[in-house]
Amino acid sequence: MNRPSPKHQHGEREAMLARIRRALRVSAPRPGSHTPHDRVQERRPDAPVAAADDGTNPDGSNVSLINSQVVDAGGAQIGEDDALRNDAAPSNAAQRDGAKDDTEDGSAASRLAASRYAASRYAASRYAASRLASSRYAESRSAASVQKTSSDAAPSLAHQFTSQLPIINNPPSAREWLPLVGESWDEQAELFARNAADLRAEFHLFDSRDALLHFLSALKAQENWQRAATHGGELTDAAAQALNLPLCRTDEGYDIAALESCDVGITECDALIAQTGSVLVTTRSAGGRALSALPPHHVVLARRAQMLPDLPAAFALLRERYGDNYPSLISFITGPSRTGDIERILVLGAHGPKRLTILCV
Repeated sequence: MNRPSPKHQHGEREAMLARIRRALRVSAPRPGSHTPHDRVQERRPDAPVAAADDGTNPDGSNVSLINSQVVDAGGAQIGEDDALRNDAAPSNAAQRDGAKDDTEDGSAASRLAASRYAASRYAASRYAASRLASSRYAESRSAASVQKTSSDAAPSLAHQFTSQLPIINNPPSAREWLPLVGESWDEQAELFARNAADLRAEFHLFDSRDALLHFLSALKAQENWQRAATHGGELTDAAAQALNLPLCRTDEGYDIAALESCDVGITECDALIAQTGSVLVTTRSAGGRALSALPPHHVVLARRAQMLPDLPAAFALLRERYGDNYPSLISFITGPSRTGDIERILVLGAHGPKRLTILCV
């Protein structure tokens, strides 16, 4: 029986390796080429190639242009056309180094297997993470359902809301991180006046109602008021009678254009906050939403008893006065309307009254 020649055996082995390379999409590196861990430089298609007359490089390997790129497990870029041509016509150098090719092919297959194993481990970890997230989400939904069921027995929605606000239910704890305010009324009035001046607001304190109305009449003559807007109230009714101007009353039916054309809006308030120099108003105490916003000059009429030391006291007042029936608008007016958006230049009256005057009696 004739035994196949070594050359024939080597050719069969090369054919088998070629099939394995095509299955793995990995080609054997050329002698002297970069290893998978080296940086591969892609040759431009128009770059000249120095080749011998027989179509090979001076070292005996085949010459082929790189038309497409594939990536092996190690990350190196390999010419797919080169792999096919080398498989069809093995070079003399590849035949001489058959044993070396076997070793390198085995290394490439090992790298590919390791890469696939790492990918499977990564997919498994992502799946486990998603399962954990789903479990935590289900637990949170279950806890929320239990909390909602238990809260249905609460007295009211307002009680549930206020129970979460320490600034309402425990004012002393809030005062620990708020600016300090004096205990006496004189100290609070002095602080309010200082804060109002810093905010470009005007604060005037009077000993009698007649003195307040006299100052208001002088302000009318100074600014040449022609029309005023106001609402029903003890102090506002007295002011309207003293000014003797055409009025737009917001607690009655009124035209919004008529309100906007008024020179001044005169309102009462819920409280004065010494800590911030703010005026606390609501839709019920200040004649609605628009009266304190549309006229260019807002005049607030207040009483001495309405001076409060700080914000916790203001929230406590709102809770005591309105309980479970809060007004649709609660606002802390802190100085006249202002903006500094453009080049940090302060502009007054951008979104509301340009002037704020607070008269306290």
